[in-house]
Amino acid sequence: MRLADLMQMLITEAERRIDEAGMGAELEQGEREKVADMVGLGALKFADLQHDRESDYIFNISRFSKFEGRTGPYLQYAGVRIKSLLFKAEKAGVAFAPVHIEKAIERQIALTLDRFHLVVERAAELRKPHILAEHMFALAGLYSQFYHDSRILNEEDSTRAGSWLSLSKAVLAQLELGLSLLGIDIPERM
Repeated sequence: MRLADLMQMLITEAERRIDEAGMGAELEQGEREKVADMVGLGALKFADLQHDRESDYIFNISRFSKFEGRTGPYLQYAGVRIKSLLFKAEKAGVAFAPVHIEKAIERQIALTLDRFHLVVERAAELRKPHILAEHMFALAGLYSQFYHDSRILNEEDSTRAGSWLSLSKAVLAQLELGLSLLGIDIPERM
């Protein structure tokens, strides 16, 4: 199979998944196509890079293009979710505040963020990008758990809401950097 054909298959599958999930209905057609391109190519790149280069795996387009599980679209959606949160917080006047770790999940996120430079160095040293891919998936998973347990925009304590917002911004920055190192872009919206 030619790479161009494989890429087109994943872009088409991404369009189908986006429609199936009811995402992007408010986007214009050109922007929807751009998002589908980013998601399809992100699925392809992450599917390949998440595995140790010395091991075999079965490439499954359907599985790798899902918005849940260990996939590129899952990571991209995590980034889009944070971008949306930051946009809504700005509109609502929620201000950033210094991060204060109170919950165990916040501590886990902070420790995961802190390990980033070690992960990048190790992945580069061993020439094994799956190490970075694993870190990015772990960070997105932790943030997803945090996001569902914390109502950032509805939090009455402004200091706490600001702390959560700052932590979210740090997660987004690391997702963007880590995924860019893997050649994957995060759309602005989905």
